[in-house]
Amino acid sequence: MKLAVKFFVLPLALVISALGVLVFLSKTDEETGPWRNMRQCPVLVVKDNVVSPGEDNGLGKWNIFVSDFHNSGPRITVSNSDEITFQGSAAQPCAMEVLKLQSGVLEGTDWRIGHTLDVSEFRGGRVRAVMTLSAKDEVNFDTAQVYMYDGRQVRGVSLTKLDNQWRQFVIEAPISKDAVSLELWLRLAIHGTISRKTTVYLGGASVELHSTGN
Repeated sequence: MKLAVKFFVLPLALVISALGVLVFLSKTDEETGPWRNMRQCPVLVVKDNVVSPGEDNGLGKWNIFVSDFHNSGPRITVSNSDEITFQGSAAQPCAMEVLKLQSGVLEGTDWRIGHTLDVSEFRGGRVRAVMTLSAKDEVNFDTAQVYMYDGRQVRGVSLTKLDNQWRQFVIEAPISKDAVSLELWLRLAIHGTISRKTTVYLGGASVELHSTGN
């Protein structure tokens, strides 16, 4: 199911948080600090209509960022799942299991997972990113987003609800002329809530990079 979505420009506070400037230290069972271990999640990169080599069975490295100043944010684990498949893809979807819901003070909480690409050869070009998501149960979000950041601009779409049907979230935007990297992020909460404990699935993500004139 393809959703009709509109671009939005994030408020300054969200942009700052997206850049990782607002760093609130937290502790988990894995490690201390906002940046968690990387995970292997589905991603396909296409450069001027040519699939980029070097992808590991359709998987790429995704960084997890967690900010939880008051220890009141959601607790989410990420792993590859063999319980669900996505359109016959050999790449195992990433399962984000919400083990604990937010409680108390929400200010300073942020949970997101993202993939970074080198786009220095595509400055001034265009990018089209597609992320396909579903959930084990119907779940609502009040601050979730799928967004991109190229060092200058943040472009994204809101994510308000997921269920057991795959849904596509599409972003198309120009690439800044002085961009070096492009970050594609799935944010499940920032100063906000997730309505229930469930598992969110990242079935597929694709990034199409186009040079100027292509």
